[in-house]
Amino acid sequence: MEFNGKVVLISGATGGMGREIAKLLAKEGCRLALLARNEDKLKALVDELNSEKADCISIRCDVKNKNEIKDAVESTNKKFGRIDIAILTAGVLIPNPVEDFKSSIIKDTMDINFMANIYFLEYLLPIMKKQKNGIIAAVSTLPDKRGVPGWGAYGASKAALSLFLESLRAEVLQKYGIK
Repeated sequence: MEFNGKVVLISGATGGMGREIAKLLAKEGCRLALLARNEDKLKALVDELNSEKADCISIRCDVKNKNEIKDAVESTNKKFGRIDIAILTAGVLIPNPVEDFKSSIIKDTMDINFMANIYFLEYLLPIMKKQKNGIIAAVSTLPDKRGVPGWGAYGASKAALSLFLESLRAEVLQKYGIK
């Protein structure tokens, strides 16, 4: 796939995975909208990439806030005129043994790992459907398929995301050329 000139939105851009993906895609010539909660880390990453002739913008976005997600997607689309690829890496893992679980930890985990992705999809899909193309990549892991001690909430959030995305793919994405 040719990446040069593609517009890529990356959530969780200052985390390990998001940061490395941003660096790789910048080298490929992508135009990047980098989203993260920590403004200082975000500015440092954008400054680093732009110093290497990358074309990227930073958007402060707390993925627990639906309005901030909406604003980030709309700002990206307005700035670049389209969104070709969305890479959703924002996530959280708070060890929480099922035997002694705390519902507040489960709620926070679901809000970040599942609901944030749902909010992104709510705002990305109309754009990509209109374009009749796009790629959406949401990060999941092995615990979405089987339980791992201490990771009950994390596994449940990733399983919910994986199953939702499978349904979305079967119902909608192929019809509009979205992967």
